[in-house]
Amino acid sequence: MGVSTHDLASFKTLHTAVRRRREVRFAYRKPRSTTEEERRVRPHHLACVQGRWYLVAWDALREAMRTFAIPRISKLRLLEQRFERVQGFDIAKYFGNSFGVFAGEGAIEVRIRFDAYASRLVAERFWHATQSLRPLPHGESELTLHLNDLHEVTSWILSWGEHAVALAPEELVTRVRRSLAN
Repeated sequence: MGVSTHDLASFKTLHTAVRRRREVRFAYRKPRSTTEEERRVRPHHLACVQGRWYLVAWDALREAMRTFAIPRISKLRLLEQRFERVQGFDIAKYFGNSFGVFAGEGAIEVRIRFDAYASRLVAERFWHATQSLRPLPHGESELTLHLNDLHEVTSWILSWGEHAVALAPEELVTRVRRSLAN
């Protein structure tokens, strides 16, 4: 795994914005985009997820909380405009059913079968608050998770190679098959 890169000055500015409840403006480039978009947001939280730093902020234009990877932020400016935090915002709930930083709605039951080799490794770690690991014959196991997005769990399953098989939901099975076919 690589180490996330970000500019310490940007991190400090964002920390100040969260602490003092001040809006920020910046240019942001999404992973699949070749151009930057200007964003003006109300920073609520800085989060380190899987070794990478993210800003969770209210985006008034989109009328929703959004998650921004700090290394993709440029031309950052701390604004004078102050704001009140979104009533009831809770970072634990925001990321509650996420397998990483993609926060969706609802709960999708995900089931993955691991062979005997991977089962031992999977059992050694805590992967998600909703996880349930059921032993199967011949040392295999089935992991069940309740997530709100399939993007990051798809990549995770693929990282196990032939040692993991997506069982459910069908959308996840299709995503994994499509990735393997390419």
